[in-house]
Amino acid sequence: MERVDDGVAGMINEVKENATRNGLKMPDENEYRVSKTPARYRQTRETESLQQATYDVRWRTEFYEAVDLVHSELSRRFDQDWMRVAAFREKIAIDAANVKPVAVLDAEALKLPTGFDLGRLQLQMLGDVFKETVHKTVQEVASRLSELHPQTRSLFGEAEKLVKLCMCLPISVASSERSFSTLRRLKTWLRSSMSQTRLTHLTLMHVHGDIVEQMDIQDMMKSFISMNPERKNTFGVLA
Repeated sequence: MERVDDGVAGMINEVKENATRNGLKMPDENEYRVSKTPARYRQTRETESLQQATYDVRWRTEFYEAVDLVHSELSRRFDQDWMRVAAFREKIAIDAANVKPVAVLDAEALKLPTGFDLGRLQLQMLGDVFKETVHKTVQEVASRLSELHPQTRSLFGEAEKLVKLCMCLPISVASSERSFSTLRRLKTWLRSSMSQTRLTHLTLMHVHGDIVEQMDIQDMMKSFISMNPERKNTFGVLA
């Protein structure tokens, strides 16, 4: 990765300006800090010639070390075969919804499951239906699919499978870990007799709390009461 000192120099100047503005004392530029190799890394007992480095040199070194660390971690996490496959799948779905030329539909390149038959005709039809809106994410494509009439939506069975395949791929395991943490909070010793169905419903409501908060509590109450005549007698009919 190319080293450009202009950015480092600009950052150091900005730090100095902020320090002056806030009345903070900056280290003296002419003050040197003596640095030497840690003893555990030295292979000899001979006296080491000490190196003197100004604060600007130290800051530049630490800055590049931080950049290298971030770059290597991003490459390790996202520059992998499965990430490229996931990005390729999303690109096909988004391009089709935006009426753009779709890349070659290679089942091997897309790593599609057995029996998955993604036809180019469905993708072309998808663009004709969604041509009035520009879609930037696969979530927007999924939202538009869910708004279609059931009969119209049935025409895009394989395309919908591709969208679901993109949506269900977790980028990290954070959501799964949160689910296990939620389970420990809900299934306590005092709730040991809770049924599996109730536990599943409570867990889903807790994990997807942002969706639950957007629901209308009045409609939920009406639906709950209207499901049973005994509930109607107990709670009455809500207006």
